[in-house]
Amino acid sequence: MSTLRQLLVPAAAVAVCVCAPCALGAGHPKPPLRPFIDPIELHQWWFVLLVPMAFFVAMIYKAVRLQTIERYWWHVCVMTLQIVLGMIGLGAATWFVVFIIARIVAERAG
Repeated sequence: MSTLRQLLVPAAAVAVCVCAPCALGAGHPKPPLRPFIDPIELHQWWFVLLVPMAFFVAMIYKAVRLQTIERYWWHVCVMTLQIVLGMIGLGAATWFVVFIIARIVAERAG
């Protein structure tokens, strides 16, 4: 049990050391990027990543589902377009429900 405690205590101390001073504004440098743990800061450009994500999903899906390789890339491009247009449509529908319908319901309720 003491070995487990020896492993956990330094990890907790590092977490406090790294996070707490930065939260207090002590000016410590930002820790290095840890792939697959820390997200990449592309919050302003998320929509650009939709197209490659849809393309790779379509590639893998069509590679598994098609019986023959004929017109493989055509099917991949069509599915990529379907995914992107579907996401745009879902975003527009969500906007409509939240900003139009919810506002009407709120005005009638109160």
